[in-house]
Amino acid sequence: EGSEEQSVPILFDKKTKRIVNNESAEIIRMLDRCALDLGASEGRPQLYPDDVAVRAEIDELNQRIYVGINNGAYKAGFSSDQAVYGKAYRGYFGTLEMLEAKLASDGRPFLTGEHFTEADLRLFPTLYRHDPVYYVRMKLNAAKILDYPHLWRWLCRVYALPGVADSGSLVHCR
Repeated sequence: EGSEEQSVPILFDKKTKRIVNNESAEIIRMLDRCALDLGASEGRPQLYPDDVAVRAEIDELNQRIYVGINNGAYKAGFSSDQAVYGKAYRGYFGTLEMLEAKLASDGRPFLTGEHFTEADLRLFPTLYRHDPVYYVRMKLNAAKILDYPHLWRWLCRVYALPGVADSGSLVHCR
C-alpha cells in the first residue's frame, strides 16, 4: 500500500475483473444493503434505514445537499459566469442555513435525528473541506463552518466517529 490519494468511486468485481458500478450514490446503498454479508458488525449504522419516513427525509436531504452543497461548491468555484457563480453561492449558503436550522431545532446529533445516515455521509466531505479549502479556492467566503455552531458540532461529531479521521486527508484538496 502506498500513500497515494484515491478519489474515484468505483465498485470492481475482482473475480470477473469488471466494473460493477461507478455511481457513488448507488455504491453507498449497495454496500449498505450488503454490509453484514461483507463482514460488518451488527451495531453498525444503517445508512438507509427501512423506515419509510426516514428514507423520505434522507432522499429530500440528499437532493438539497447535492444541489446546494456538493455540486454548488463546484459550480461556484469553477464558474466563469458571475450569474452562475452568484446563484451557486447563494444556494450553497442558503442550504447551510437550512441545515444549521434543522440541527438547531431540536438539538439532534445527526441530520435525520439520533442516527448517522446516508444524508450525513453525503454532506461530510464538502463540509470537511469547506474551511481549509473551499472558503478560499472555491470563493465560498461568506462564512466558515465554524461560524455555524450546530453544523460545526455536527462536523466534529462525524469526524470523531470510528474510522472517519483515518479515512482521508486534505492534502490532495489543497
